[in-house]
Amino acid sequence: IPKRDWSSDVCSSDLGILDAHCAEIGRDPEEIERTVLIGTDEVGEVDAYLAAGAEHLIVGVHTSDGRPFDLAPVEALLAAAR
Repeated sequence: IPKRDWSSDVCSSDLGILDAHCAEIGRDPEEIERTVLIGTDEVGEVDAYLAAGAEHLIVGVHTSDGRPFDLAPVEALLAAAR
């Protein structure tokens, strides 16, 4: 699978494609939970992802060089959700 830039716009487009496929086969698209993986640099865009149709967000926190995870963006997201 080729790597591509991900954004709330791409998410919205992909979820629209999913809805179209559901319509083609007669499946209710509401039966499908819409989960999106975002990076810590996208935490500020959560509302855009939710508006695009995401129901669940997974925040990926990783480093490729062995540094400790920076959980501050996740903590800020959780504080805003409360």
